[in-house]
Amino acid sequence: MTTQLLIKPEEQAQLTGKQIPFSQILIIDFGHALSGDSAQCRTVAGEIGVACRDAGFFYIKSYGIEPRVPDAVYAQGKKFLALSAKEKMKIYIGTNDRNRGYSPMLEEKLSKKGDLKESFDLALELPEDDAGVQNGARLYGPSLWPKRQQFEMFQVRPRTQAATCA
Repeated sequence: MTTQLLIKPEEQAQLTGKQIPFSQILIIDFGHALSGDSAQCRTVAGEIGVACRDAGFFYIKSYGIEPRVPDAVYAQGKKFLALSAKEKMKIYIGTNDRNRGYSPMLEEKLSKKGDLKESFDLALELPEDDAGVQNGARLYGPSLWPKRQQFEMFQVRPRTQAATCA
């Protein structure tokens, strides 16, 4: 079965992406957005907008997180993914309605076959007594975490990053 889009010829041009040659990737100094100055925040937002429209991606620098923090998170993630499938499935993403936890290989699907990756999804950590969570806001609330003592930093590091970015 072939899917046809019913688009008028004059609308077709609007759907075509523009090709812009570029010789370098834009590096945005995010530190200006962290300054608290609304004019600098708008400038950074404008730079991000240009980068997304023109190239589709960008690098950021001065984002306020020490390099050791993401390094520690990656180390813990690698340790977690080395566990047995049985251990990882104890915090399977399908056991909650918040889209958080472990996803095994082929579970997430951007294609019909499924993605050749494992993942651990987490989000902004909100307590069960948060007003939004109490009012039934989907996808909000606490994340699922490994129970083993060796993964204590698995929780601390993302929370540190989130607090740093807030």
